[in-house]
Formats: sequence, C-alpha cells, structure tokens
Amino acid sequence: MSEDDPAATAGGRATGSPAATSGGRDTTPPADVTPVPRDAATVPADVIPVPGDVAQVDAAPVPGQVASGPASTSLPEDDDSRAGLPPGVRGPTFMVAGVVGAGAVAGLAGQHWAVVAGGAGLAALAVVLTVIDVRTHRLPDRLVGPGVCWLLLTLTLAAAVTGQPGTLGRAVLAGLASATGYLLLGLARAGGLGLGDVKLGGLLGLWLGWFGWSAVLAGPVVAFVLGGIFASGLLLVGRAGRKSAFAFGPWMLLGAAAATAGALADALPY
Repeated sequence: MSEDDPAATAGGRATGSPAATSGGRDTTPPADVTPVPRDAATVPADVIPVPGDVAQVDAAPVPGQVASGPASTSLPEDDDSRAGLPPGVRGPTFMVAGVVGAGAVAGLAGQHWAVVAGGAGLAALAVVLTVIDVRTHRLPDRLVGPGVCWLLLTLTLAAAVTGQPGTLGRAVLAGLASATGYLLLGLARAGGLGLGDVKLGGLLGLWLGWFGWSAVLAGPVVAFVLGGIFASGLLLVGRAGRKSAFAFGPWMLLGAAAATAGALADALPY
C-alpha cells in the first residue's frame, strides 16, 4: 500500500478514512443519533429532559397554597373559606355564639317567643361580627343583611300575634333613623365610621326600636362612651396614636346589649 493512499494505516489503525475502525469495530456514530455536547456530561442525568416524558418542574409557591408541596387548586381542610365563612370564624366562635344566644333567651324571659327568638339570633350574630370586626375591621353584608331579615321576620310575627303594629312601625322607623344618624357621623368625619358600621347601626336600631325610643338613644350613647374610654386607654399606654383606627362594631353591639338590659329592667333615665 503506498504512502499517499487515503486509507493508509499506522499500526493497523486507519487514520483518515471516514469509515475508520478500531479493532474491527466501526466507531462512526450512526446517522440517527445526535451527538451529546461535551458540556452535557456535567449535567445530572435526572434533569436532562427525555423525549416523550413530561418535565417535572417545581412550581413557585402561590399565596394561599401550602408552600411545601406542589401547586394545587384544592383548599386545606381547615380553611373556612371552603364553606364561604369569613376569616377568623371557627368552631370556638360558634360555641361562644351559642352560649351567648342561650343567655339572651334567659335574659328575654317574659317577652313574646318571637321577640326571644329574634334577640337570641341577634346575640349569636353579635359574637361572630365582633370576632370578624376585631380581626379584619369589616362587618360583612352577608351577615348583617340576614340579621336584618331575621329581625324583621321575628318582630313582624310578634306584632301580628300580640296586635302591636305600632310597635313594629316604631322599630322600622328607628332602624332607618339609626342608620341615617351613623351615616351622617361617618360623612362628618372621614375615616371615622364605615358603611359596615352604618348598616350595623340600622340593624341595632331596628332591635332597640321595639323597646322604645329611649333604648334607641341609649345604645349609641353607651357605645361612644365605652369606645372613647377604650381609645383613650390605648393612647395613654402608647398602643395607638390619634389617627389609629380600631373596630367600633363591638362597642355598638355592647351598647345595644346594655340598652336592651336597661329597657327590660325599666332602668333607663328617660
């Protein structure tokens, strides 16, 4: 074999042929195999995508989901939003609401059964609204609205059975007057009262109006006195500033409870 033969070998190994062999084995890669880049040898095998397989990628945590697992559209079992409940409302809240409602039944002894039912429902609702307002500074319409409907139903039944349409009319008028009063206060001082407080004021005015105008006036007075004492205490201990906001709904509910107790005991001064 001549030296200029393109298939010349050195030591029995072909050095220039496109079909070079080593020890009788063809080392030329098949045409249907894509060569792997040299840098790919440093990449772990478990992250190299394989054709036909779905790449497994860890998703970034999404707010409201558990960050320790893959993203999911299902909610945790203990998430109250699954049942459409407001935040902060859980089993203990309902237990306390039941106890308070039972206490209202005892406190309203002697009233018509429909009035007792309305007061017990309002007392239980007050516990739930207090928890929500303290935690979120919100008074949800989906709770206040049904509360108004419940009182209208029970008080209408009481008025129909006892023959007191005038008392029912006074209650409805008191509810409208109370809501209007809170609305004017909210407009007079921006940021002082919210629409939730206005609607709650209408609900409480409806209830207190059944017992008389003195109760309608006493409820807000007690609420503002107690709320003012609470705010002053926060200022004194440095836990709040002059522009700090706090939930006023609980004080409105407490004022209504005090006014109801005063009306039942004939203890109101006017």
